[in-house]
Amino acid sequence: IREVIFMADKIDLLNRKNFIENVTYIIHSLSENKKGCCFAIEGEWGTGKTFVIEEIENQLKATQSEKLVDDKYFVFHYNCWKYDYYEEPSVAIISAMLTSIKEYETMINPKFDEIACSSIEVACEKIAEIAKTFVKNKIGVDVIGVFEDTQKKATDNARKAYEFNDMFGFDQTIEKVRENLQEIAEKETIVFVVDELDRCIPSYAIKVLERLHHIFYGIDNIIVIMAV
Repeated sequence: IREVIFMADKIDLLNRKNFIENVTYIIHSLSENKKGCCFAIEGEWGTGKTFVIEEIENQLKATQSEKLVDDKYFVFHYNCWKYDYYEEPSVAIISAMLTSIKEYETMINPKFDEIACSSIEVACEKIAEIAKTFVKNKIGVDVIGVFEDTQKKATDNARKAYEFNDMFGFDQTIEKVRENLQEIAEKETIVFVVDELDRCIPSYAIKVLERLHHIFYGIDNIIVIMAV
């Protein structure tokens, strides 16, 4: 029923159903084997990549675990262009995760049993912990949206963001994030979808790719899909 509702929202005028099914089949195969992977869906600008990945996301969200009768995937959507006002892409990535968490929370129904809610609760807890890690280490703009010191100038904040590696141990922060994501992935397959990368200026797009590599590379049961 959920699948029918999702597909009814939009009409596939370009007949991309087979492509969408092939991609979801790849994701299901990776999930069954708890493999981590990163791949790209390539297409010219304006050819409807967003439509394709949104349909893939909807199909994944409608897929449940036969054993636990629980959502099998935890899908994060990261619109690079929407979040490019953050100096540091890592903060943008975490902000996108927080937004996804809020969307999942609104989906929680009191009628759900404990099993159906358990994975979402774990994810909420871990993403909140990730956000606190970034705030604690003062990386770029505060994830929660509040500057630590409103008296500091924007230029000073930007300079400190670039000096983060030396001052606060960027590598340790990223490693902590990876640990928390791995704990989420023990319950569900994480699918992290990256959209609108081609709308960002090249230098920022490259930095986004670097951060995606830093955060997700080599972690089991996490799949990164980029529309490029």
